[in-house]
Amino acid sequence: VSSTISLNIRRLSWAVESKRGIANLFIANPMGAHEFASVLGLERSVRAELAATAIPTSAVVGKTKRIEEEIKPLWSVMPKNEHGRITNNTHRYIVHRYFREKYGWSIKGLEPAGASWVKVKIVTTSVKQMSKYMVPAYLHEELLGLTGTDDLDIHRLAILISIIEH
Repeated sequence: VSSTISLNIRRLSWAVESKRGIANLFIANPMGAHEFASVLGLERSVRAELAATAIPTSAVVGKTKRIEEEIKPLWSVMPKNEHGRITNNTHRYIVHRYFREKYGWSIKGLEPAGASWVKVKIVTTSVKQMSKYMVPAYLHEELLGLTGTDDLDIHRLAILISIIEH
């Protein structure tokens, strides 16, 4: 509407492709169109983050150390197993608190009633995408699998947080 109270209607002058995302351009909740994550992308993220932490001059090393310092007070009061490491539910609580306090974020799958609280998840090679509610649990399982452990120390927890934060 202009100052002379006339209405100008504008339209796109080119054809818009109807790919997966473009169909959701004008829906009420645009984030509803992005409820899935690529399994291959998640696997690559975990591997890249682990590889980067092995390089002492990597920026990831500094980021991981910063995260370790930030979670250390909460880490120190959490229950640990006989190896001084935390278990499944405890790691989710720390990660949830980290993102809630630092950014005000509520990450899908980390809430106490989230889908990631389910203990058994099977992701076969035929699975190409997964619900974002399952992403934190999947990243946790991938990290444990690649490091050959069943639980997390503070360093591995910081790596997990770094992966999600990235």
